[in-house]
Amino acid sequence: MNAFGARVIGRIARVGVVGALLAVVLTGCIRADERITFDAQGAGTYEMTFGMDTAMMREMAAAMGDSGGQGSSSGPNMSMSDAERAELVAKFGPGTEVDSASVTEDGTTWDGARIRIPFNSVERFNALGPELAASGSGGSSGSPAATLQVTVQDDTFTATGRLESIMPSSAQGPEAAMMAHFFGKAIHIVRVTVPGQVTATNADYREGRTYIWENEGDDPAREMRISWRPAGNPALSVEP
Repeated sequence: MNAFGARVIGRIARVGVVGALLAVVLTGCIRADERITFDAQGAGTYEMTFGMDTAMMREMAAAMGDSGGQGSSSGPNMSMSDAERAELVAKFGPGTEVDSASVTEDGTTWDGARIRIPFNSVERFNALGPELAASGSGGSSGSPAATLQVTVQDDTFTATGRLESIMPSSAQGPEAAMMAHFFGKAIHIVRVTVPGQVTATNADYREGRTYIWENEGDDPAREMRISWRPAGNPALSVEP
């Protein structure tokens, strides 16, 4: 995850659910949905919606006897202060949006936050990932935005990166079984929307002009790649 996600985790950590189980359960409740949209010139937007399964969080808080004011009835408070929003806008520039977000899928509601950052060129996009990884405390290079880079050769754009595994690779034996239980519902989705003709990709599937990769639970880390010609015919785009 990138530091924006880590900031959301830090907010939950302050509501009274404490101890060693916190790191395990929080990560297991994660849904990270990244959307990257390019136009024909290589400008576009990066958006990340990062949420937690608050029902599971409430259950854990109740089981651990949490009485910190955000107990089992209400769950964690995911809202950001005006100062936190202003900090992110100041870092990533005009047009940056930060707000709360809620996604419901398959009977699970994920509550969290969304950040949307415009970029005006391929060069700006390539610089954005490392900035996200370094932003705030707890940043890491685990987010695709931290590794996804775009190159341009002739009339073809190519984006390559790495989708990391959600499950810690260091877990073994009984610890691995426990991790598998908690990480089973975690999901990381990356959506890349491009113009023109997609000439090559290893995406899992597509929805129109959007190519999508998903990692769940203990899915292994893997490479991401997509090439496209903005001036090409979309009807000739390859299928994943």
